[in-house]
This record gives sequence, structure tokens and C-alpha cells, in this order.
Amino acid sequence: MTPQTPDNEWIRQKLDTLTDYADELYNIHPDATNEIGPWAALKLFHLIVTVDLYTRIIHSTDGIEKKLYFDVLAGSGIVELENQDVNIYGSPIIAAVFPEYPFDELHFFEGQKERATALSDRLDYIADETPLDINRDSCYVHHGDANHTVPETIGNIIQESGYSGKNQLTFADHERMEIHWETMIALSRIWGDYLINFQYKGISRELGYLKSDNASEERTETAHRKLHRFVGGKQYRDCNSVDELRDLYKQQLATIGEEYDKPNNNRPVNKQIRVTGAGDRYSYDLIYATRETGNGSPYIQFMDNMRNRIERMSGDNVADIIDIMEGNATGLDEFIPDESEVKRDEDQSSLGDF
Repeated sequence: MTPQTPDNEWIRQKLDTLTDYADELYNIHPDATNEIGPWAALKLFHLIVTVDLYTRIIHSTDGIEKKLYFDVLAGSGIVELENQDVNIYGSPIIAAVFPEYPFDELHFFEGQKERATALSDRLDYIADETPLDINRDSCYVHHGDANHTVPETIGNIIQESGYSGKNQLTFADHERMEIHWETMIALSRIWGDYLINFQYKGISRELGYLKSDNASEERTETAHRKLHRFVGGKQYRDCNSVDELRDLYKQQLATIGEEYDKPNNNRPVNKQIRVTGAGDRYSYDLIYATRETGNGSPYIQFMDNMRNRIERMSGDNVADIIDIMEGNATGLDEFIPDESEVKRDEDQSSLGDF
């Protein structure tokens, strides 16, 4: 079997087409956007190649009849780059537009009503007013706290059509620690993988309150509550740094399916990419959690390759990424590995043994 890699030409064409409508999508609800720093655009660029690669692999996997996507902190569909006067598309639009083999269902969860409304209207606009080929009927926007709406949605899906024949990719784009561990467990009821933005700054702040002599008792209790919900237990008390807490979180991902007595649900392989902002003002890890067959996983190799590229990036490289996402995709090949760099055995057909 030919190794699965992202289709650079397919991505390039989508970038070129979608960029033409970024400002129009922004103008639908100009007050309902997310603002991010330039370095944060890297996670969106990485999501573009992730959804393309993931759906290409799952599409060719025997026994998988339905590909699901869950965006548990979806936003409004358009983001503004801080101090750049640039609008680019957010994670829901990326997932709906970029895969060559589209998801069968996409579930977007957004807590702010105005952003959820803007996302719905922007998806309508893409479907009705642009040549981009998306199935609007497969896109579901859920308004409400994801920690309530995600478990409910997962339960409804399973009640309606059961467990078998499904696989899911979840994107959790934390600003701090918004998604509770119980929500991650609910997602694990459907086999699949996770791409998680593990934010250092917000987590470091909460850990700092636990060790500060100046923090009020109320604020310390708030920090305990947030960390407990985030990792799903009291183990965080033994963590003396954000790195130790990240390692704990990865250990939790490794055994996440055991709550349902289905060991195949766990995700014991965790790969991470460290992204550091200019001047070390902020940093985050992109964690990809998956399973590995005896012959390896193409995505694991792909993550290793992307990590080598991204972790040595400078501010100039980030400018190149923004340029790519604005539609000038001539430098795309520099950041995405090709088949010669991602190798696997011929009988390896999927991300995991499903």
C-alpha cells in the first residue's frame, strides 16, 4: 500500500479558494471573531494537514463506515491575527473544507451564543455562496458549555446508531483548561484520536496559586478545583511543574478507554510539538494521542517529522505560515513532509487497529 501523506496539492487548492472569502466571512458577524497571536496560527496550519491525513487514512480503513469530527471549543469560524490586520479561517471551517475525504458528521461546540450563531451563518454562507464543496447538513453547531453538551451528544449518537463502524477525531483547542476530564472520557466512548492544545501559561498560573503564600484561600481552592477537573483526579498535587502536569495528562490519555473496559479505546501513544511564542511570552504543546499497530502508525511518523520542522521555527517562519494560510501557498512543501519522509510497512492500513 502506498504510504499515506497529506495531499499538498489538494491543500494548496483549498487554501487558494478559501482565502478569497475570508474577509466576506468576517463581515457576516464582524463582532464575533476570535483574536489570536501570530504564533497561534501554527496550530491551525497543523490542523489543516491533520484532518487531511486523518481522513485519507480512515477512508481506506476496513470496518470504518463513518468518520466523525468533534471540535469542543469551536469559536466563530474566523480568527483575527493580533496586530496583523489579517483574517483567517478557524478550526470548524478547516475541518469542513479541507479533507479530500470529508467527515460524515462534524460537531462544533461553542459556549458563547454570538459565536455559535456566527459559525452557523458562516457555514451557511460557504455552502450557499461559494464554490467550496461542503455538506452543510453534516455540520452541527451546539451552543452551550461543552462539558455538558459533548457527553449528551455522544450519548445521542451511540443511542441512535451504536458503537460499531465509527471513528472520531477530536480537536480540543484550550485557552486554559476549559475541557474537563469527564468530557474527554465521554469522547472516548467512540474510538478515535485526539489533537489537544495544551496551554502552558494558564496552567502555570493555576499551579502557581497552589504554591503561593499570597494567594487567598478562595483562589487556592479555585485552582485545586480547576486542576482536579482537568486531569480527572488528585494526581496533580504531585506535579511541581507544567511539564510534569503535561506528562500526567498524557498518562491519563494512555488509559482513557479503561473506564469502559475496552482497552482498545485507550490512546497509549502521545506525540507532542512544542510551539514557543516570540520572546517566550507564551508556549503550548500540540499533543496527538493515538494507538499504534505492530507495524507502526503513519501519523506518529508524520508528527515526528512536523515536530522537527516546527520546533526550530523562527519568527520569519511564522510569517511564512501566515502567508501560506492567506493563499500564497508556494512554500507549503517546506513545512509538510512527503512520502519519502513518512514510511511504513505495506500492511499498515490505519492509525490503529480498529
